[in-house]
Amino acid sequence: MNAKENLLRTLTVNQPEWVPDMLKDFRYLIGQAEIGEMVENDYDWFGVHWTSSDDGPGMPAPTPGRALLGDITKWRETVKFPDLDAVDWNAIADKWGVLKDRDKIANYYLIPQGIFERTHALMGFEQALIALYEEPEAYEELVEALTCYKIKLYGKLIDYMGADAIAHSDDFGTQISTFISPEIFRKLFKPRLERIADSIHAKGCIAIMHSCGKVDTLMDDFVECGFDGWEPCMVCNDLDQIVEKHGRYFSFSGGLNAQALNVPATTEEDIRCELRNRIRQIGRFGGYVPAYVLLEPKYYEACSDELRILRQEGTRLG
Repeated sequence: MNAKENLLRTLTVNQPEWVPDMLKDFRYLIGQAEIGEMVENDYDWFGVHWTSSDDGPGMPAPTPGRALLGDITKWRETVKFPDLDAVDWNAIADKWGVLKDRDKIANYYLIPQGIFERTHALMGFEQALIALYEEPEAYEELVEALTCYKIKLYGKLIDYMGADAIAHSDDFGTQISTFISPEIFRKLFKPRLERIADSIHAKGCIAIMHSCGKVDTLMDDFVECGFDGWEPCMVCNDLDQIVEKHGRYFSFSGGLNAQALNVPATTEEDIRCELRNRIRQIGRFGGYVPAYVLLEPKYYEACSDELRILRQEGTRLG
């Protein structure tokens, strides 16, 4: 079994032979401007301006005071969707080298700015939530348009960019709860997320739900939408309960307590211990990828080395 086969078996909970190393066993591709063509402090494909911050390494945010959409009822006149048919996908694929060794190396795409996230990228977080409540029809119309766009984008990634797994990103949680009620989620977002997962599966690709924060109350919904797994499994959730309920057929990526570990007092032994503990906790049914990219880069080599040792020891998921 090669690294690609092992990863795909991990993501579908189908008896992988070792714990995947996400920076060595497959291409983990994060797109800040849909598919990663935005440079730092620049405009994305929608015309939203982004700025990097010192306390959010590698994760820029929409630039304050430069919201693109002020009135949700005028979104049709204001929001200009990218023309995906005009993109030179072959050139982008060649630039990234994502079509090399396709029989041996899997491409795992994490695509931020989902159908909820994009609304607050366009408007600002507070204004997007206000619009959801005060102008629900217009807000839903925008979410529907974004859903159709995302489905088409993911189709392009599968057809031209060699996607084997796509993580659709919509962060629905804070550290203590969800931004919106489960009832609103189920009415407004759940049916559309199901269509997104179905469209990814229809092209033979694995569908992962990325949602940060405490989203325990939505986990059954993510499973019912048809997603194959969830990331980043933040520890503010009841991971034991979630894995016990869904882990026999639903995979997980993440789980490392980055918020506690990304501090000066952390030792290499702390990192190695955390990695082994999470593999025992979250990977006990076979579907787990420890996402150590959430840690500071100085810890990457220790994580990779620990995974190598585990593989040499014959440690398997499940």
